[in-house]
Amino acid sequence: MILQLLGGVFLKKLIILIGSIVFLGVVGCSSGNDKLDTSILKTMGENPDGGASYVFPSYEILLDAVPFKAQLPVHIPIAGGTAHLWEPHAIIANSDLTEVSVSFSKKFLQDGIEEGTGALYLKIANYKDKSWDNHENKKKIKLDEKTDGYFYYLESDSNYVDLRFSKEGIYYIVLYNTVEKSLEERKEELIKIANSMVEYDEWYDVRFEGALKE
Repeated sequence: MILQLLGGVFLKKLIILIGSIVFLGVVGCSSGNDKLDTSILKTMGENPDGGASYVFPSYEILLDAVPFKAQLPVHIPIAGGTAHLWEPHAIIANSDLTEVSVSFSKKFLQDGIEEGTGALYLKIANYKDKSWDNHENKKKIKLDEKTDGYFYYLESDSNYVDLRFSKEGIYYIVLYNTVEKSLEERKEELIKIANSMVEYDEWYDVRFEGALKE
């Protein structure tokens, strides 16, 4: 069975969903699913090949549907970051929906003036994909006493860096890009982001309370 999605395709071994967002409201704690709950996807219509198109729910509803308890970072190096909720970007899952990764992004205006000067990208998964091991240009760091992190670099782009780490069997990739900060400054921000993780269903309250004190 192959289902066509907004910007992505359901494959026999892999599911990729990319679409716009529809806010359906806020739900409570994780339901403890053992696989991805696809009932939260809102069908937009049928495609000529017999598949269906979907839009995404809000970030919290989406994280309620995955088969693991995710965390989100409180530290957001974006002016007015509270107003920018996480925008679901993609879902990737295996054929039985037990191995799932979700990614989110935050594009922002620098000082509310110019569009497109920065973005924050976050990928969360309950498995480690091949890119973690098939990459020689990386540097190990210590995030805290229990957590190791890795900066990943690209030989083709000297200005690129992402930070990868795992907590309680969940794998995270964080990418922070802005023309306003150097590579070293962005690495410092990535460490702050990684060290500010809280349960996803507590994120908004914690972030909002923190913003009031800033």
